[in-house]
Parts: sequence; structure tokens; C-alpha cells
Amino acid sequence: MNEIKLQDKSVLSLENVKKLVEITPKRAIIELDYTSLIITGENLELASINESQTNLVVKGLISNLNFGVIKKNKESFVKKLFA
Repeated sequence: MNEIKLQDKSVLSLENVKKLVEITPKRAIIELDYTSLIITGENLELASINESQTNLVVKGLISNLNFGVIKKNKESFVKKLFA
């Protein structure tokens, strides 16, 4: 189970993160248990991360949070059939 806390649109705390995929000043992509989280804003930075790298804090002007399904690169059935 993931816990997400947003304070004053400037501090986002996340617990039980699976993977920090990317962070730039304008975007952060984070994998959670069964979904991905895309954070957009300005001056985004990784403020802290715990030793086990499962809890993290992102700071900056956070303007948008989008949740989506994690797509895995799967080979097509036809490719597997003729491999």
C-alpha cells in the first residue's frame, strides 16, 4: 500500500515506492505497487530518500499528479511463435 502526502503544492512525500524512474526540474516518474505516478511542475528535486529507497520526498512547485498503468515491454505472440 502506498501513502502519498502533498503539502502546500510544494512538498510531496511518498511511501513504499518501487522505483524512481526519472526526475528532472519539470517532471518525476515513480513506480508504485500497481501503477506509475507522473509528477509535473517547476524546480522539482529529490529532497530526501531513506536508506532502503522506498520512501522519498520531492520538493518544488507541483502542478499535476497523474496515475497510470505500468506498461511492460512484452513480445508479441507472433514474435514468440517464430523465435
